[in-house]
Formats: sequence, structure tokens, C-alpha cells
Amino acid sequence: MRTLIRETRIDFMAMRRNALIVSAALLLIAVFSLAVRGLNFGIDFTGGTLVEVAYPESAELGPLRAALHVEGFDDAVVQHFGTAREVLVRLPPRDDLSKAELSDEVRRVLDRAGGVVRPALAEAVDRLPAELAIPARYHFGWTDAQGVALPGERGGKGVRAALAVLSAEAVGAAPVVATPGAVAVELIHNYSLIHDDIVDGDVERRHRATVWKVYGTDNAVIIGDAVMALAFEVLLAEVTPPRAAAAADLARANAAMIAGQSMDMTLHSHINVSVADCWRMISLKTGALLAHASAVGAILADAPAATVSALRRFGDELGRGFQATDDLLGIWGRPEVTGKPAGNDLRERKRSLPVTVALSSDGAAATELADLYSREHLDDEAVARATALIEEVGGRAVTAAAARRCMENAIEAVASVDVDPAAGAELAELAAFIVDRDY
Repeated sequence: MRTLIRETRIDFMAMRRNALIVSAALLLIAVFSLAVRGLNFGIDFTGGTLVEVAYPESAELGPLRAALHVEGFDDAVVQHFGTAREVLVRLPPRDDLSKAELSDEVRRVLDRAGGVVRPALAEAVDRLPAELAIPARYHFGWTDAQGVALPGERGGKGVRAALAVLSAEAVGAAPVVATPGAVAVELIHNYSLIHDDIVDGDVERRHRATVWKVYGTDNAVIIGDAVMALAFEVLLAEVTPPRAAAAADLARANAAMIAGQSMDMTLHSHINVSVADCWRMISLKTGALLAHASAVGAILADAPAATVSALRRFGDELGRGFQATDDLLGIWGRPEVTGKPAGNDLRERKRSLPVTVALSSDGAAATELADLYSREHLDDEAVARATALIEEVGGRAVTAAAARRCMENAIEAVASVDVDPAAGAELAELAAFIVDRDY
């Protein structure tokens, strides 16, 4: 596996400005072209590599992008970083790292739903004022920080949009019926990510700088607010009883998600946090929105209440399993795949499920872990020790088993009502992927 992530700064700024642009571009092309062929320039270009290159802000980035294209790095992120006179180049992990876990069935489901939802999502974001639309597009992964379109399909996995589409198909409706709900739930999810990155101080998401890091905290708050408001505008573009019901359901899910986020922040300052407290927070923070996503297509299709309820139970269980897996990845995830530093949750001393399970156990290991968590700062050695202690007392195994049970409960919820067999099977495939994923 390719795991090396390194940073290198190549400084051309001492050269004269006019002669610099051409010579720097040519040198960059040479470095990128030769380095990816294995010559030793001290830079690892195998993927997940961050390179900050001093490069005049006014310079054309075309030659650099052309060089990356020649070497098969069309998916590299090239952007001027904030107002600094430098370029940030991110070579994302190759497909064998980040997408190998997708089965053909899950990939087909996500691609099919994405084909319906992505154009409508882009159209909705484009309705924002330019000063908000540009950073929103950047967050979704469609452009660089200046609004220049990036090649290929980017962004998150689109799980919530796929759930919305499948919930419509599960009750015999066409995917287009679910589109407003799918777009709205993606917008709500993404505004929450923008705000979460501020709260958590995360500087990187999906292998590039977070919105607040690029545009500033104040702007990121406003951008997130605008994306949230847009969700309800999309859903209520036509006021019909099913759409009104879907909007009300989304409002409740959003309120629950916010309450869960608040509870998550509060738990960090509590000395004694029970496993039940942790699960309650998970149901609110993650389960509520996935429950809505799993039911909104059926709501828009005006499906029977019992079917909507079963699909909502599916989503709630799925959300619990999703967060349990996320908590595992927050400690044991591979940075080159997750896009976040190893042990990031431990550095932030989050009361995640594996940590709570471990702290709730008896014995010397739990006491030592509690002592580590009482510190203001955990260095790399302390993070490594905490990781070992959590695994030693069963925090990892218990959380993984719980995630598996949640997946099984989700599948049973769908099986309890009469749904389209093909859609039911695809929901089960998606549930398995969400729980078993490694990013």
C-alpha cells in the first residue's frame, strides 16, 4: 500500500518576477514529470502527497495542470492557497486505495443515484450568490478555491442521496420523485461538515484544505448557513403535501443532528460518560439525518406510514452503524485513505464509542487511559499508547461488533415491510458497505 505523505516547498521567489513565470513553470513540469517516473527528487508522488510550490498568484496554472495530465494525475487538486503566493498541489490516493472496497453493486447504486442527483445539486448550488457559490462548489470538490472547474467527478460518496433514491424505488416510485429530497439531504449533510470542521479545527477534508482554512472561519460559518437554507428552498420549490411533509421531517432531523452535535461537544468535558450516553448522542448526531435520508423518497412518494416508519428505522440503525465505523476510523483509519491524521480523534480527546467502551471497563488499562484523557494535550507517544489501551480492553472489538449488529438490524427493518425486492437488496448492499468501509 502507498502510505507515504510528505511535504516539500520549492522556492522560486528569489528569482526575478518576469523571468520567473516561464522558468518556474518549466521546472515544475520537469520535477512532476520525472518524479512520478521514480527519479529521486525527494518528493513522493505515489498519492496522498501534498506539495506547496511558491508560484506567483498571477501565473497561469495551465502548464502545471498539463504536466499532471500527462502523468495521469487529472484528479490532482491545484489551487492558490488563500492569499499566499504559493500553489497547493494534492495528489489524491490512487483508486486502489480509496475505492477498492466498493463492490460492483454498491458502485452501481452510488453512480446511478449520483447521475440523477448531482446535476440537480449543482444547479441548486449555482443559485447561491457568487460569493457563496464559489466556496460551496469548492467544498463539494467541483472547483479549486478560485472557482476553476476541476476534471472528473469529485465530492463525497453520495450515500445519503443514494438512500433517498432507493427509498423512493423501494415503494415503486421513480428516482426523480426523490430528487428534491436527495438534494436537500446532501445540502444539510454538507453544511454540517463545513461547520463541524470549524468546531473540530480540522484543516483537511477529502484530501484538501477545509472551507474555513481557505476562506476563513467567519466566511465558513456564513457559507454553511447558506447551504442549510438552500436545502429547504429546494425541497419547498413546489408546495405539495408530500413536499411539506418531507420538509417538516428534514427540519426535525436537522434539529436532532444539531442537538447531537451539542451533546457530543458537552460529553468531551464530562468525566463520566456511559456507553448509553454515547449511543444516544450517536442516534441524534448521525442517525437522525440518515433516518431521514432513508425515508424521504418514500415520503415524497406518499407511501404508507408503516413503510415510511420501517425505512426510517433502517436509516437510524444504519446511522448508528455508520458512526460506530467512523469512530473506528477516527483511531485506526489509514490517513492516506481517510484524509485525516492517524489517531485524530484521540488527539482531540473525543469521547467516541471505542473510547467510551474502554473507559467504562475495569482494570489498570482503563485507569491509565483515563489518566491520558485527563491531559490537555496528547503527543504522538501518548496517542499510540491510548490506541493500544483501547484495543487491549476491547474497545475496538466491541465497537466493530456493534456496527455489525446495527447493519443486521437495519436489514431486518426493511425486510419487515413489503418493498421492491431489487431496491431492498440494494439497501442491504449499501448498509454492508457503510459498515465495512475503510474511509
